[in-house]
Amino acid sequence: MESPVNLMGKLLIATPKLRDKTFAHTVIFLTSCNSLGAMGIILNRPVNRWVDNYGTEYRDPGILNSPIYHGGPVNAEELTISAWMWHKNDRYFELRYNLREADVAALDYITNDIQIRSFLGHVSWGPFQLIAEILNGWWYPVKVGNIFGIKERGDALWYSIVEKTNPGIMLLNDFPEDPKWN
Repeated sequence: MESPVNLMGKLLIATPKLRDKTFAHTVIFLTSCNSLGAMGIILNRPVNRWVDNYGTEYRDPGILNSPIYHGGPVNAEELTISAWMWHKNDRYFELRYNLREADVAALDYITNDIQIRSFLGHVSWGPFQLIAEILNGWWYPVKVGNIFGIKERGDALWYSIVEKTNPGIMLLNDFPEDPKWN
Protein backbone atom coordinates (compact mmCIF):
# COMPACT_ATOMS: atom_id res chain seq x y z
CA MET A 1 0.00 0.00 0.00
CA GLU A 2 1.38 3.36 -0.97
CA SER A 3 1.40 6.31 1.37
CA PRO A 4 -0.91 9.22 0.45
CA VAL A 5 2.08 11.38 -0.48
CA ASN A 6 3.09 8.90 -3.17
CA LEU A 7 -0.36 9.00 -4.77
CA MET A 8 -0.05 12.59 -5.97
CA GLY A 9 0.38 12.72 -9.72
CA LYS A 10 -1.11 9.27 -10.23
CA LEU A 11 -4.35 8.23 -11.84
CA LEU A 12 -7.20 6.70 -9.87
CA ILE A 13 -9.23 4.19 -11.81
CA ALA A 14 -12.74 3.52 -10.53
CA THR A 15 -13.52 -0.17 -10.09
CA PRO A 16 -16.96 -1.71 -10.59
CA LYS A 17 -17.22 -1.99 -6.78
CA LEU A 18 -17.74 1.78 -6.72
CA ARG A 19 -21.50 1.98 -7.31
CA ASP A 20 -21.82 5.77 -7.11
CA LYS A 21 -22.96 6.84 -10.61
CA THR A 22 -21.02 10.11 -10.27
CA PHE A 23 -17.76 8.16 -10.30
CA ALA A 24 -18.58 5.02 -12.31
CA HIS A 25 -15.88 4.40 -14.95
CA THR A 26 -13.96 7.54 -14.02
CA VAL A 27 -10.28 8.22 -14.45
CA ILE A 28 -9.06 10.81 -11.96
CA PHE A 29 -5.73 12.60 -11.98
CA LEU A 30 -4.64 13.36 -8.39
CA THR A 31 -3.39 16.93 -8.26
CA SER A 32 -2.63 16.74 -4.52
CA CYS A 33 -2.64 14.10 -1.82
CA ASN A 34 -1.35 14.39 1.75
CA SER A 35 -2.44 13.85 5.35
CA LEU A 36 -4.99 16.68 5.02
CA GLY A 37 -6.83 14.97 2.16
CA ALA A 38 -6.69 14.62 -1.59
CA MET A 39 -7.88 16.51 -4.64
CA GLY A 40 -8.07 15.67 -8.33
CA ILE A 41 -9.91 16.10 -11.60
CA ILE A 42 -11.95 13.63 -13.61
CA LEU A 43 -10.25 13.29 -16.99
CA ASN A 44 -12.86 11.38 -18.95
CA ARG A 45 -16.18 13.20 -18.64
CA PRO A 46 -16.48 15.61 -21.58
CA VAL A 47 -19.47 17.95 -21.43
CA ASN A 48 -19.42 18.58 -25.22
CA ARG A 49 -18.85 22.32 -24.83
CA TRP A 50 -15.85 24.53 -25.39
CA VAL A 51 -14.70 27.49 -23.36
CA ASP A 52 -15.77 29.96 -26.05
CA ASN A 53 -19.37 28.72 -25.55
CA TYR A 54 -19.15 29.17 -21.79
CA GLY A 55 -19.10 32.98 -21.69
CA THR A 56 -15.78 33.68 -20.00
CA GLU A 57 -13.37 36.59 -20.07
CA TYR A 58 -10.63 34.54 -21.77
CA ARG A 59 -9.19 35.75 -25.08
CA ASP A 60 -6.42 33.24 -25.82
CA PRO A 61 -7.51 30.99 -28.75
CA GLY A 62 -5.97 27.92 -27.09
CA ILE A 63 -8.22 28.43 -24.08
CA LEU A 64 -11.30 29.41 -26.09
CA ASN A 65 -10.98 26.29 -28.26
CA SER A 66 -10.33 23.93 -25.36
CA PRO A 67 -12.93 21.28 -24.55
CA ILE A 68 -14.64 21.42 -21.17
CA TYR A 69 -14.73 18.35 -18.96
CA HIS A 70 -16.72 17.68 -15.82
CA GLY A 71 -13.84 17.68 -13.34
CA GLY A 72 -15.96 16.67 -10.36
CA PRO A 73 -18.88 17.59 -8.12
CA VAL A 74 -16.98 20.04 -5.88
CA ASN A 75 -17.31 23.66 -7.10
CA ALA A 76 -18.97 22.27 -10.23
CA GLU A 77 -19.50 25.71 -11.80
CA GLU A 78 -15.88 26.85 -11.34
CA LEU A 79 -13.92 26.69 -14.60
CA THR A 80 -10.28 25.69 -14.29
CA ILE A 81 -7.80 25.78 -17.17
CA SER A 82 -5.18 23.04 -17.40
CA ALA A 83 -2.44 22.03 -19.78
CA TRP A 84 -0.84 18.68 -20.22
CA MET A 85 1.88 17.26 -22.28
CA TRP A 86 3.62 13.96 -22.82
CA HIS A 87 7.39 14.26 -22.71
CA LYS A 88 7.85 11.46 -25.21
CA ASN A 89 11.64 11.16 -24.98
CA ASP A 90 11.59 10.95 -21.19
CA ARG A 91 8.26 9.05 -21.14
CA TYR A 92 6.51 11.11 -18.51
CA PHE A 93 3.34 13.14 -18.29
CA GLU A 94 3.12 16.69 -16.99
CA LEU A 95 -0.10 18.38 -15.97
CA ARG A 96 -0.29 22.03 -15.05
CA TYR A 97 -3.48 22.81 -13.22
CA ASN A 98 -5.35 26.02 -12.38
CA LEU A 99 -3.58 28.14 -14.99
CA ARG A 100 -4.13 31.82 -15.66
CA GLU A 101 -4.34 33.10 -19.22
CA ALA A 102 -0.77 34.46 -19.07
CA ASP A 103 0.46 30.99 -17.98
CA VAL A 104 -1.15 29.42 -21.04
CA ALA A 105 0.32 32.02 -23.40
CA ALA A 106 3.80 31.33 -21.99
CA LEU A 107 3.54 27.59 -22.71
CA ASP A 108 3.93 27.94 -26.49
CA TYR A 109 1.30 25.21 -26.82
CA ILE A 110 1.09 25.43 -30.61
CA THR A 111 4.66 24.26 -31.25
CA ASN A 112 5.09 22.00 -28.20
CA ASP A 113 2.18 19.53 -28.60
CA ILE A 114 0.55 20.72 -25.38
CA GLN A 115 -3.15 20.08 -24.89
CA ILE A 116 -5.25 22.71 -23.19
CA ARG A 117 -8.25 21.35 -21.31
CA SER A 118 -10.78 23.03 -19.09
CA PHE A 119 -12.59 21.49 -16.16
CA LEU A 120 -15.74 22.40 -14.30
CA GLY A 121 -15.29 21.40 -10.68
CA HIS A 122 -13.00 18.88 -9.05
CA VAL A 123 -13.08 15.93 -6.64
CA SER A 124 -11.80 15.92 -3.09
CA TRP A 125 -11.47 13.61 -0.12
CA GLY A 126 -10.99 14.30 3.59
CA PRO A 127 -8.02 13.03 5.61
CA PHE A 128 -7.47 9.30 4.94
CA GLN A 129 -10.84 9.02 3.14
CA LEU A 130 -9.19 8.15 -0.17
CA ILE A 131 -6.98 5.52 1.48
CA ALA A 132 -10.09 3.91 2.97
CA GLU A 133 -11.79 3.89 -0.45
CA ILE A 134 -8.73 2.27 -2.05
CA LEU A 135 -8.66 -0.37 0.73
CA ASN A 136 -12.37 -1.02 0.06
CA GLY A 137 -11.46 -1.76 -3.55
CA TRP A 138 -13.30 1.22 -5.04
CA TRP A 139 -10.21 2.64 -6.75
CA TYR A 140 -6.85 1.44 -7.90
CA PRO A 141 -3.94 3.81 -8.51
CA VAL A 142 -1.97 3.71 -11.75
CA LYS A 143 1.24 5.45 -12.71
CA VAL A 144 0.55 7.83 -15.55
CA GLY A 145 3.46 6.40 -17.54
CA ASN A 146 1.57 3.09 -17.75
CA ILE A 147 -0.96 4.69 -20.08
CA PHE A 148 1.55 6.33 -22.38
CA GLY A 149 0.06 6.66 -25.85
CA ILE A 150 -3.61 6.03 -24.98
CA LYS A 151 -5.65 8.61 -26.87
CA GLU A 152 -9.27 7.66 -26.09
CA ARG A 153 -11.70 9.97 -24.33
CA GLY A 154 -14.83 9.45 -22.28
CA ASP A 155 -15.67 5.91 -21.13
CA ALA A 156 -13.35 4.55 -23.84
CA LEU A 157 -10.42 5.99 -21.83
CA TRP A 158 -11.49 3.99 -18.75
CA TYR A 159 -11.82 0.78 -20.78
CA SER A 160 -8.41 1.26 -22.45
CA ILE A 161 -6.62 1.91 -19.16
CA VAL A 162 -8.29 -1.03 -17.42
CA GLU A 163 -7.50 -3.33 -20.32
CA LYS A 164 -3.84 -2.26 -20.24
CA THR A 165 -3.28 -2.15 -16.47
CA ASN A 166 -5.74 -4.53 -14.77
CA PRO A 167 -7.82 -6.65 -17.19
CA GLY A 168 -9.36 -8.64 -14.32
CA ILE A 169 -11.46 -5.58 -13.53
CA MET A 170 -13.29 -6.15 -16.83
CA LEU A 171 -14.71 -9.40 -15.42
CA LEU A 172 -16.12 -7.56 -12.41
CA ASN A 173 -17.54 -4.92 -14.72
CA ASP A 174 -19.73 -7.53 -16.42
CA PHE A 175 -21.20 -8.90 -13.16
CA PRO A 176 -24.71 -7.72 -12.34
CA GLU A 177 -25.13 -5.47 -9.32
CA ASP A 178 -27.35 -8.11 -7.72
CA PRO A 179 -26.04 -11.73 -8.12
CA LYS A 180 -29.68 -12.99 -8.32
CA TRP A 181 -29.78 -11.40 -11.79
CA ASN A 182 -27.24 -13.94 -13.08
